[in-house]
Amino acid sequence: MTKLWLLVGGLWAQAVPSLTRLVYYDDGRIYWVREILLNRPDREITLKVPGTRPPSYFLPQPDYRIQRYMVAPDTLLADGDTQVGSLRELLSQSVGASLTLAYLSGNEWEETSGTLEGFTSQGMVLLRRASGEQVALPQRLIRLVRRGSGPYQQVLPAQRIHIAVDTVRPLLRIALAGWDSLPSWEAQHYLQLATPTRATLLSWIHLPPSFLEGSPVELFL
Repeated sequence: MTKLWLLVGGLWAQAVPSLTRLVYYDDGRIYWVREILLNRPDREITLKVPGTRPPSYFLPQPDYRIQRYMVAPDTLLADGDTQVGSLRELLSQSVGASLTLAYLSGNEWEETSGTLEGFTSQGMVLLRRASGEQVALPQRLIRLVRRGSGPYQQVLPAQRIHIAVDTVRPLLRIALAGWDSLPSWEAQHYLQLATPTRATLLSWIHLPPSFLEGSPVELFL
């Protein structure tokens, strides 16, 4: 989920921009476009865009002119309000609490629940199940954290963008586009000749497993 913070009169207001386009490629790259419409925006705007790479460019808009912008790495907490800088920080805030951890085991998702007891110097997370059994799970495998019956939370890499714009319009649409990467996925295509002038294409696509709901995927084959 993408979140945007707008500084107005010293108060932080939050809005959620839409992921308007997402294109997967079979080498693991994705092309994305994100847009948000702001009502009476200030001329100094700060937003966060999830991903390991900053936006490649701003899409042209007739309503404003960009005077300057700065990009810096940041983090984004999915499905949560508290801002943290890392997964370790998120887990550290939950020591002694009942947790459900979702982790990647090979190509499959697994879950384990219990009370978070602490960490080891080798990067293991210690969880005590209701049965009394202690489980040591490598932190590098953990993808999602859920406290009690609350929502899953995930610390995502993001880019913080500060934009100064020149506009007199009451509404402002910010549009960003860029490239990022995901774990590779498989696509198999079989072309069968039906007649001398007609062929049938059959495709099987295996996307990386994910617990998070997202926007529809536009596949370019």
